[in-house]
Amino acid sequence: MDRTQSVEVLSDRVVERYEAELADVRDVLSSLGFGTRRVSRISLRLRSNGIRGGGEGVVRPMAPGLLVYGPDGDMVAEVTVGAQSRSFLVSLPCGAGSVRPVPLDKPE
Repeated sequence: MDRTQSVEVLSDRVVERYEAELADVRDVLSSLGFGTRRVSRISLRLRSNGIRGGGEGVVRPMAPGLLVYGPDGDMVAEVTVGAQSRSFLVSLPCGAGSVRPVPLDKPE
Protein backbone atom coordinates (compact mmCIF):
# COMPACT_ATOMS: atom_id res chain seq x y z
CA MET A 1 0.00 0.00 0.00
CA ASP A 2 1.21 3.48 -0.77
CA ARG A 3 1.45 5.34 2.52
CA THR A 4 2.70 8.53 0.86
CA GLN A 5 -0.77 9.53 -0.31
CA SER A 6 -2.05 12.86 0.92
CA VAL A 7 -4.83 12.14 3.40
CA GLU A 8 -7.30 14.74 4.63
CA VAL A 9 -7.51 15.53 8.35
CA LEU A 10 -11.09 14.91 9.50
CA SER A 11 -13.35 15.86 12.40
CA ASP A 12 -14.14 13.23 15.04
CA ARG A 13 -17.75 13.11 13.83
CA VAL A 14 -16.71 12.36 10.25
CA VAL A 15 -14.27 9.68 11.42
CA GLU A 16 -17.09 8.02 13.39
CA ARG A 17 -19.32 8.04 10.30
CA TYR A 18 -16.54 6.49 8.19
CA GLU A 19 -15.98 3.82 10.84
CA ALA A 20 -19.68 2.91 10.70
CA GLU A 21 -19.54 2.67 6.90
CA LEU A 22 -16.43 0.46 7.11
CA ALA A 23 -18.26 -1.76 9.63
CA ASP A 24 -20.79 -2.55 6.88
CA VAL A 25 -17.95 -3.54 4.56
CA ARG A 26 -16.40 -5.63 7.33
CA ASP A 27 -19.70 -7.54 7.72
CA VAL A 28 -19.89 -8.26 3.98
CA LEU A 29 -16.26 -9.38 3.82
CA SER A 30 -16.65 -11.54 6.93
CA SER A 31 -19.64 -13.32 5.37
CA LEU A 32 -17.44 -14.08 2.35
CA GLY A 33 -14.68 -15.59 4.49
CA PHE A 34 -12.23 -12.67 4.54
CA GLY A 35 -10.53 -11.48 7.71
CA THR A 36 -10.27 -7.77 8.47
CA ARG A 37 -8.50 -5.39 10.81
CA ARG A 38 -9.53 -1.78 11.35
CA VAL A 39 -6.68 0.72 11.44
CA SER A 40 -6.72 4.25 12.81
CA ARG A 41 -4.54 7.00 11.44
CA ILE A 42 -3.53 10.35 12.85
CA SER A 43 -1.78 13.44 11.61
CA LEU A 44 0.97 14.47 14.01
CA ARG A 45 2.54 17.90 13.62
CA LEU A 46 5.47 18.70 15.86
CA ARG A 47 7.12 22.09 16.34
CA SER A 48 10.29 22.79 18.22
CA ASN A 49 10.85 25.93 20.20
CA GLY A 50 14.62 25.45 20.04
CA ILE A 51 14.90 24.20 23.62
CA ARG A 52 15.76 20.54 24.15
CA GLY A 53 12.61 18.73 25.22
CA GLY A 54 10.48 21.77 24.48
CA GLY A 55 7.93 22.32 21.79
CA GLU A 56 4.39 21.40 21.01
CA GLY A 57 2.48 18.85 19.04
CA VAL A 58 -0.93 18.67 17.43
CA VAL A 59 -2.67 15.33 16.88
CA ARG A 60 -5.62 15.14 14.48
CA PRO A 61 -7.66 12.13 13.35
CA MET A 62 -7.54 10.99 9.74
CA ALA A 63 -9.70 8.58 7.75
CA PRO A 64 -9.74 5.07 9.22
CA GLY A 65 -8.98 2.08 7.05
CA LEU A 66 -9.82 -1.59 6.87
CA LEU A 67 -7.09 -4.12 6.08
CA VAL A 68 -8.47 -7.20 4.31
CA TYR A 69 -6.88 -10.66 4.63
CA GLY A 70 -7.46 -13.74 2.49
CA PRO A 71 -7.99 -17.26 3.87
CA ASP A 72 -4.21 -17.84 3.88
CA GLY A 73 -3.66 -14.80 6.12
CA ASP A 74 -2.03 -12.61 3.46
CA MET A 75 -3.26 -9.05 3.11
CA VAL A 76 -5.22 -8.74 -0.13
CA ALA A 77 -6.54 -5.16 0.01
CA GLU A 78 -7.03 -2.01 2.04
CA VAL A 79 -10.38 -0.19 2.08
CA THR A 80 -10.82 3.47 3.00
CA VAL A 81 -13.65 5.96 2.50
CA GLY A 82 -12.99 8.65 -0.10
CA ALA A 83 -13.85 12.05 1.34
CA GLN A 84 -14.22 13.68 -2.08
CA SER A 85 -15.70 10.78 -4.03
CA ARG A 86 -18.07 9.50 -1.31
CA SER A 87 -17.17 5.95 -2.24
CA PHE A 88 -15.01 3.20 -0.81
CA LEU A 89 -11.45 3.24 -2.12
CA VAL A 90 -9.90 -0.20 -2.51
CA SER A 91 -6.10 -0.37 -2.72
CA LEU A 92 -4.41 -3.58 -3.76
CA PRO A 93 -0.96 -4.61 -2.44
CA CYS A 94 2.10 -5.59 -4.45
CA GLY A 95 2.25 -2.51 -6.61
CA ALA A 96 -1.05 -3.11 -8.36
CA GLY A 97 -0.79 0.63 -8.91
CA SER A 98 -4.31 1.89 -8.59
CA VAL A 99 -7.12 2.66 -6.22
CA ARG A 100 -10.53 1.38 -7.25
CA PRO A 101 -13.61 3.35 -6.16
CA VAL A 102 -16.64 1.34 -4.98
CA PRO A 103 -20.01 3.06 -4.38
CA LEU A 104 -20.92 3.41 -0.68
CA ASP A 105 -24.36 1.92 -1.28
CA LYS A 106 -22.92 -1.23 -2.92
CA PRO A 107 -19.97 -2.41 -0.80
CA GLU A 108 -20.27 -6.00 -2.01
